Amino acid sequence: FYAPLDSDADRGLTLRREARLMALLPLLALAGAPETTCEGGAPSWLYVIYVPILVRAKIIEWRILTELKQSIISLGFVLGMLDHMDYFTDGVFPIQAYKCEPEATNLFVFSFKQSWASCLAPMISTLHFSGAALILLSAAVFSQQVIAVTGDTFLDKSVAADVPGFGGVA
Repeated sequence: FYAPLDSDADRGLTLRREARLMALLPLLALAGAPETTCEGGAPSWLYVIYVPILVRAKIIEWRILTELKQSIISLGFVLGMLDHMDYFTDGVFPIQAYKCEPEATNLFVFSFKQSWASCLAPMISTLHFSGAALILLSAAVFSQQVIAVTGDTFLDKSVAADVPGFGGVA
């Protein structure tokens, strides 16, 4: 949007910037937390706010693909859009899970007690279902960020393109 994409270095900087911005996407769910319910999920207005963010990302990917002389008509472009939307809904999930307490935790702990991982049931009971979801989401987000925003090789740029859902570039 606001940076030249003429050189490989410029595209790499843009990809890393967009990857860093993706770390903030799950925080958008916090804005809708007071109105999020267990049964209904996030409020509709939260998705309305999200759509321009998705469109912006796809416009940036389209600009990069245009500079690389590649078509946006690709499976990678479409899957990247779905990946971007999944990343957003992943941020909503721990909040919705929190709204489903204590029933969600009780059912989750019960399923752990019935499995080969029964030794983890007390830990899940302490963390709660929403706490476990938040820890796993945080681990996924931070591990992607570390890989995407460091380094200078082509592989690193491919990873940096994958984090913001730029499947056509990756």
